[in-house]
Amino acid sequence: MPTASPHPDRSGCRCGTQAGCWSFAFVLFSLGIIGTGLLAIPILAASGAYAVKEFFGVRGGLADKARYRPFFYGVLAFGCSVDWL
Repeated sequence: MPTASPHPDRSGCRCGTQAGCWSFAFVLFSLGIIGTGLLAIPILAASGAYAVKEFFGVRGGLADKARYRPFFYGVLAFGCSVDWL
C-alpha cells in the first residue's frame, strides 16, 4: 500500500537527506551537552564546599570575600580543580 507522503522519494525535502544538516545538528547538540557539563562543574564544587563547611562547623559562603573565609574558598578551589580532571 503506497504511503501518503507529500515527498515519497524525498527529492523535495530540503534538509532531511543532506549530510551537512545532520552534521550541523550533531555539532550543535554536542556543544549543548558539553556546555551543560561545564556549567555543572562550579555548581558541584560549590555544593561540596558548603557540605564540607557545614561538616567542620566553619563559617563562610559565596557572599564573603576569599580573604575572610580562606577555608571555604580553598575547598571550593580544590573542588573545581578536581572536577576538571
